[in-house]
Amino acid sequence: RVRAALESLLAALPGYRLVITGHSIGSALATLMIDEWLDDGTLPTLSARSQPPLLLTFAGPRVGNAAFADALDAALARHGLTLFRVVNQFDLIPRIPNPSTPGGGEWQHAGVQVWLTPESGGAVAKVCGLGELCHEAAPSFRLNMQDHTSYFGVSSAGSGC
Repeated sequence: RVRAALESLLAALPGYRLVITGHSIGSALATLMIDEWLDDGTLPTLSARSQPPLLLTFAGPRVGNAAFADALDAALARHGLTLFRVVNQFDLIPRIPNPSTPGGGEWQHAGVQVWLTPESGGAVAKVCGLGELCHEAAPSFRLNMQDHTSYFGVSSAGSGC
């Protein structure tokens, strides 16, 4: 029902662009929805519009293994789309689950990381290339929840995040 309502709404508002987004667990859910909508043809249909969807997540945990991430990135590329994954400074959540912990497996992020750099206090974004470590290279002892609950100076603390 959501897809049908969304397609109807976008048909009625042709100048509008769909943005698929989420923060924290919402980021994980948005990533999984993007994957599902690629598989069932919804996203390619929406991508054929004059303004393809913007796929932009914030503060998301890892949601799949390397095979999942690689397959999602490849499928998006086939449709001319990119998932942008924004990470604030020393946000802890994008580092979970930790692939090096027992049972951590091969957890890996899909998409292109956009890192709000600590040197700038989160004011400057660095678009990280494939395989570039950016946030993952930050020392673990610096990771914190404050950077998770405050993006662009807007706090989500107390929102149940």
